[in-house]
Amino acid sequence: MRRVAIPRDGGDHVLEVDVNLALSDESGATVWDSALCLGEMLIKRQPLSGEALIGAITCGERVLELGSGTGYCGLVAAALGHKVTLTDRPVMLPLLESNIASNKLEERADVQELQWGQAPGIEGIETVIMSDCVYLPELSPLLLSTLDAMEGPLTVLWANEVRGVEEEFQEMLLRSGWSLQQLVIPEGNDYACEEIRVYEMPGIQALLRKDVISSTSRIYFGPGGEETACVRPAPNIKAAGLPGLFDDLPELVSGPSLPAVEKPEDLRCDCLFAVFDGHGGAAAARACAERIPTEIREELDASGRDSPEARRSAVQGTYLALDRHLRIKLGFAARECGTTCVFAYAWKDEEKPGKIGVLLANLGDSPNWPNPCSVGCYEVAGETKDHTPSAPEEEKRIKAAGGKVETFPGSRVPVLRVDGFLGCSRALGDFRFKEDAALLPEQQKVSAVPEVYEFECESGDAIVLACDGVFDVLSSSKVAMCFG
Repeated sequence: MRRVAIPRDGGDHVLEVDVNLALSDESGATVWDSALCLGEMLIKRQPLSGEALIGAITCGERVLELGSGTGYCGLVAAALGHKVTLTDRPVMLPLLESNIASNKLEERADVQELQWGQAPGIEGIETVIMSDCVYLPELSPLLLSTLDAMEGPLTVLWANEVRGVEEEFQEMLLRSGWSLQQLVIPEGNDYACEEIRVYEMPGIQALLRKDVISSTSRIYFGPGGEETACVRPAPNIKAAGLPGLFDDLPELVSGPSLPAVEKPEDLRCDCLFAVFDGHGGAAAARACAERIPTEIREELDASGRDSPEARRSAVQGTYLALDRHLRIKLGFAARECGTTCVFAYAWKDEEKPGKIGVLLANLGDSPNWPNPCSVGCYEVAGETKDHTPSAPEEEKRIKAAGGKVETFPGSRVPVLRVDGFLGCSRALGDFRFKEDAALLPEQQKVSAVPEVYEFECESGDAIVLACDGVFDVLSSSKVAMCFG
């Protein structure tokens, strides 16, 4: 019997999880240390009373646990208030049902038989939990098949003891379009040890559809500097010519991203668009998406809008301000998480009727490019360049700051990373790579200073902002087909 106190409003809830070593499947009949470790991360970092704990590992409202065994992690999530489905083979279901009943969690948890290789057939899953599910190599393809069959957006929290079979499964995940980020187990976790790893895995559907990817704003600046419209999610577009990849996304969206907003005639309309692609969790991307309208307005007011130099300075100042904001808002957690940012700021050029001024800025590996319209179709006019550790200028800076450019230790996937860990060389957050107080922001291993471009466009032109989850599988010309 395992007992754990779950903090809840009004007092702790004592969770009791029974084990049954008499079962023929002894691997699923006990609570392993990786499950205890992940469960404690959920318990100690779960927000209480609706008060957000930024950077915490948390679950969505609808949770599915794979290979539940005793159901320990799923029951912890249910006791924390989530709606949870525990799944396993038929032999384990009576034990799961008994543990749900003994903890009076029938309203928050249920049980379903699920053989790996099958789709769960449950709608609205936001978080998948699995602990010590990777232990037999022959089962890994079946587990991956079940994960791939789930409809997004979803995030997987995976805890596993090191057994020598995880690396092959990780490579399978990457080839299948999943992103994999090892999480730092917080200090004070009673079950943390070198043999336990905890990962967060947003899949390609989540990368394309979750609100951490795109935030679009239409902002009006009047004489008093007031902001009259807020951040809203941008629509998704369906890529042409790749059957099956984006079939769950809506058809091509045309027209404005935002509904019309009434505004006084004397109010100038400036438009802000940004894509944040977070890593190490969604906290950094969300925090920056919320903050960027305020920061760009303040920086433009301070630097001025009258010259390219002033506007460039304002954009660079915005990125640095966002970086400082993350350090303050996320605290220690900001060492291990961050976000790339691609940014477009557009305004009407009053001196050139019909022309629209555009500032583009890129930090990391989320590209952007302008698409001028020519006789009803689009041509690629230019692209920003990705900031990857293998780029000569980036590698020179990293090494000058005392860093290394190498693959993840022991990995057979030949992707060069900063100190073998981070795949992009410029980002907001990621302060473990920005700890040299003697260096300027643009000199750190990971820089927070973007590259800024300014140009003019006309009505009907298109600017595409997207993360590497799109451009890793689509060429620029293929994306242009979406607008043709």
